Amino acid sequence: MEVSLFISPVSTQLRTRLLVGVAVLALTACSGARPGLEPSGVAAVPNAALAPFAAAKIGSTPSKLNFTTTPSMKLTVSEKKYTGKFTLSVSPSNLVKLSPSSAKGPSAKITVTASNAGTGSISISDQNGGKAIVPVTVTQGVIIIQ
Repeated sequence: MEVSLFISPVSTQLRTRLLVGVAVLALTACSGARPGLEPSGVAAVPNAALAPFAAAKIGSTPSKLNFTTTPSMKLTVSEKKYTGKFTLSVSPSNLVKLSPSSAKGPSAKITVTASNAGTGSISISDQNGGKAIVPVTVTQGVIIIQ
C-alpha cells in the first residue's frame, strides 16, 4: 500500500508562521519579560547617554548676513563628520545669489552676492534631512560697474 502526502504552499507558509510565533512566545517567556516592562537585568539607557550619537547640526558662519556696505560676503557652512552634499536655496529667490548653490561637507565656503534690497533667508539642507536657516538683510543698492 502506498500513501502519498501532499503539502500545499499555503499550508507550508502557515506552518512557518506558527513556528515563528511559538518561538517568539517561548523566548519572551524564558527572558522573564512582561508586556510594558523591561526584562529583568536590563537597565534603561538615559537620553543623556545617547547624546553623543545624535545627528550633528548644520552650522553657519556668520549666523546671519547683513549687506549694508559690501556687495558680497563669504558664508561658511559646516557639519561635523558629514561628507555628503549641502544644498542651499534663497527666499525670495532674487534677494542674493549663491556661488556655488551646493557643496560637499564637512565644510564649504559659499560666496553670497546681494542682488536686491529686502529681507529673506538662505536655507541649508543636508542629505540626512538636517536643515539650517540663515537670515539675510540687504539694505544697500548694488552698483555694477562695466
